[in-house]
Amino acid sequence: MRFRELVKHHKPLIVAILETRVPSPKANSAYTRLNLKGRHFVEAEGFSGGIWLFWDTDAIQVSILHSHAQFIHAKIKQANELEWLFTVVYASPNRKKWGELWNELRVIADGIDLPWLLAGDFNSIVLSNEKNGGAPFDHNSTAPFRDAINNIHLIDFGFVGILFTWARGNSHRTRIQCWLDRTLRNIVARHKWPECLVQHLPRFNSDHSPLLIRLNGNPPPNRELRPFRFQAAWLQHPDFHAFVQDNWKATDHVTDALEDMSKHCLRWNISVFGNIFARKRRLEARIEGIQRTLQTRFVPGLWKLEKQLKEQLDLTLHQEETLWFQKSREKWIVQGDRNTKYFHTATLQMTVDYFQKLFTPDRVIYQNTIRGDFPELPEPEKEAVNRAFTTEDIRTALFQMHPNKAPGPDGFHALFFQQF
Repeated sequence: MRFRELVKHHKPLIVAILETRVPSPKANSAYTRLNLKGRHFVEAEGFSGGIWLFWDTDAIQVSILHSHAQFIHAKIKQANELEWLFTVVYASPNRKKWGELWNELRVIADGIDLPWLLAGDFNSIVLSNEKNGGAPFDHNSTAPFRDAINNIHLIDFGFVGILFTWARGNSHRTRIQCWLDRTLRNIVARHKWPECLVQHLPRFNSDHSPLLIRLNGNPPPNRELRPFRFQAAWLQHPDFHAFVQDNWKATDHVTDALEDMSKHCLRWNISVFGNIFARKRRLEARIEGIQRTLQTRFVPGLWKLEKQLKEQLDLTLHQEETLWFQKSREKWIVQGDRNTKYFHTATLQMTVDYFQKLFTPDRVIYQNTIRGDFPELPEPEKEAVNRAFTTEDIRTALFQMHPNKAPGPDGFHALFFQQF
């Protein structure tokens, strides 16, 4: 139960479960509860071992490159990001099998030029302070793990939280604690994720601590209370219309379909569309770099790349303009004039106006009663007023609405329904 709560709270894109000790068919129930569609299993050997790997297929692409009794090696692809490699390790408690594990990983390391991250239960420590209780520290027994880290040129990520990731024993005499679970990386990964944060979470239903890995450092602010809002800029992405058509689920209840679509849109925004402002800065930096190079020497193909990047920047600027236009809720915009500063200012002014009106006394005097006699409507007019709305009536009203005015409680603006 606690594990499902962790997944629900942190919303990881990849989940690995080690030392499952049960056949993989039993993983189907875990797969259903985690709501992660991608999966790959390494079978347990009797009551030992077993690795289950799950991932969010809506956010990332995972290609299994090698599957071994002690590890799963995969390539990870996320939209607009460099591919990277991820290896989930469960080192056998039988030390005679460690040589096989490290030889396999050494072969993998020889051909790697991508960021590489390894995480899991290595069933060994490196230094004496990584163990408390039990038999005294044996330098020779930990040498294979220490040598493997050095030979493959791996670097420990470090961690925050508790030191010991494994504990057993209920008394001072029997208590043993070790740092067995850790995250390692190659030098390329160190440069790619300098702010990576590895957190040792508290142990609950296992003698091992869960490892939470945040590649980009500290978690973003909690946005669970932030309501979903449809972004008009999404419509400018060439694949968005097809995305909506592929993910729209026709049901008897439109509200259920819209709620489901909002979840798909949020995942698509992260994995495909990305952050407009970050993309803008990245494109501007790349264009500047190309221009600096071209002013000192000619590099074939750079001018063509510069043109492509400028086209991407132009689209991104248009998306930024649309974003601020939607936020300002203005009814007009001069096409071709990227006055994003104005729309940003208009958005701030809306906030000021709202609170001024909220705290300013209303000077309008309302009459308590409406005086006078009004004639009764004729029957034909009564029927016209009371008749049920037709589909055409709803469609006409919808298309008379301004596309980017305030959204409904479902978070979708009229623009979405006008488009689809």
